[in-house]
Amino acid sequence: MGQDVEYGESPWTVSIIYDDFDAWRQMSCTGTIINKQWIITAAHCNYRKSSHNQNIFTRIRVFVGNSHRRGTIVRVFSDQIYRHPKYRLRNRLSVYDIALYKLNYDISDRINRSIRQSFKMIENLVNTVCLPHEWDPEFNSERQFATMFGWGHIDAPGHSPHILQSGQFLLESNRYCRNMFLCTQFSLQSPHPMKTRGCAGDSGAGLVQYTDWHRTRAILIGVYVGHSGSHYCNESIVGLFWVSVVKHIDWIIETIEDNS
Repeated sequence: MGQDVEYGESPWTVSIIYDDFDAWRQMSCTGTIINKQWIITAAHCNYRKSSHNQNIFTRIRVFVGNSHRRGTIVRVFSDQIYRHPKYRLRNRLSVYDIALYKLNYDISDRINRSIRQSFKMIENLVNTVCLPHEWDPEFNSERQFATMFGWGHIDAPGHSPHILQSGQFLLESNRYCRNMFLCTQFSLQSPHPMKTRGCAGDSGAGLVQYTDWHRTRAILIGVYVGHSGSHYCNESIVGLFWVSVVKHIDWIIETIEDNS
């Protein structure tokens, strides 16, 4: 997607792998830890619209605890999926393309048993991101920057990264995005075109903004759901889209409270 992260730069980002127990194929998405037992991602991940079950694969594994895919990890099996009740895969993009996964292990307890003895500063490697409080009419009224972290492909052939990727994007104003999504566009005619893109595997990735210059506190503002332009992971992609988290904050809080 972009560039390798620094070690522990995004402790809230997780890799989600979907497969079956006799798997010969799999799919992947990216998610974000919002509390000790809940992950937020895109609703279209592992979604089969023609099936009553709706899930393509039966096994869902969430890899937490390290920015390196092949490094030390903790596998947390997802117990329940809560897609937004208004999500329907009728169009390629949906403002309801957001889902919550309840994990059947408390992440902190799992970490205590698995890797805390190996890392004294585990909080820097596995942690939660902050959620926005309430809708601010002035939010994103003008163009502003935000950062996405994802495990998506890093080139057109579809190679997956060994290290978590990050990319900074200039968001267009809400008016430009028709007050529906958070979005960005790329101009190939620009003298300094942005080369960072969202690719397969980045679905569900968190888009954050930092509250301080030292980047010590991040607020989750968007969930990556798709792009426009080329189907390939290259510079022919002309726009990216994120579901706005704050617009669904009431559903997020109610879903967690009702199922905790």
